[in-house]
Amino acid sequence: MTTVPQNQPSIVFEQDKVAASIKLACGPIAHQIEVAYECVGPKSAPLILVMGGISSHRSATSYAERGWWSSVAGTEGTLNPQRYRLLGIDFLGGLGGSTAFGDLAPDFDSPFLTTQDQARAVYAVIKALGVSQIDTWVGCSFGGMVGLSFASLFPHAVKRVVAVSAAHRSTPHAMALRWIQQTIARETSANETALPLSLARALAMTTYRTPSELNRRFSSDSVEHDRQAITSYLNYCGQQFSKRFSVEQFTQLSDAIDRHFVDPQSIRVPVSFIGVEEDQLVPIQQLRSLINEINAEADMYEFSSMYGHDAFLKEPETLNAILKHIICPNPNTVFRGIRHWRQHDC
Repeated sequence: MTTVPQNQPSIVFEQDKVAASIKLACGPIAHQIEVAYECVGPKSAPLILVMGGISSHRSATSYAERGWWSSVAGTEGTLNPQRYRLLGIDFLGGLGGSTAFGDLAPDFDSPFLTTQDQARAVYAVIKALGVSQIDTWVGCSFGGMVGLSFASLFPHAVKRVVAVSAAHRSTPHAMALRWIQQTIARETSANETALPLSLARALAMTTYRTPSELNRRFSSDSVEHDRQAITSYLNYCGQQFSKRFSVEQFTQLSDAIDRHFVDPQSIRVPVSFIGVEEDQLVPIQQLRSLINEINAEADMYEFSSMYGHDAFLKEPETLNAILKHIICPNPNTVFRGIRHWRQHDC
């Protein structure tokens, strides 16, 4: 275990690994896997699980390393580690210190990962920490999917889930886009270069963002300039990603998104959905319908952003305001149903 002293004496910082055995959704039991976690905040504070997309890691806040969501899960954000105890994990089969995909079930012919497997990994961590219940699960994209799976599997172990740009299943349109990316990425092994994985990530970026954002960002009076600018941007995103991710990590976690399914009726934990009107991967209408299918109290906050699916990363002011409204509600403004969040609400 790594313990780092902080300026705030009440804040406890931990990075460690938990050993566990879990039954994988594909069949076999994964024996003695390791789940790497980070926990930051006062021991007595409410525990908030913070989880992002497949390229995120256990550090949402910037204590030991650069946090992937420090503008929200930081001292200036709503998820302030001086006020809350923030827990994050490295995904099984993903980046960081948790067990790699190939080591989960090495003797099994056709292994695969699911959001339920990731949920069971989180449950192993909270049991090891002596935590009986997570106060709030804040999950973005893949992390929101895992949160819904956790609520279905372990309703006694979480009080509320906040699912940001995440639903109970992937749409066929989103699956189609990811199938193209996965197919391109798998060509990396045959080519023995990182170019196919880089191209797959470049394509993914066009689905995370919106046409309006790319058109606004790269439009000028010169077509040649625009062509070079957008290709340079996508090339950079792809190359940076391929330096961090392996083909196996990308394809297996992307596949887990496609396999994701949670019966809404099996969710008996209050859920707050946060959706973006321009999100190509998690359509706003899907979330509007879903809140009526959850077998528990459910509400939804939606807003407009040219950043689409990536809005949770690019719109910290809006996310901080909405999360504050959910986690620290004003009794006079509590509502149920759908709230259309606008800039003046921040």
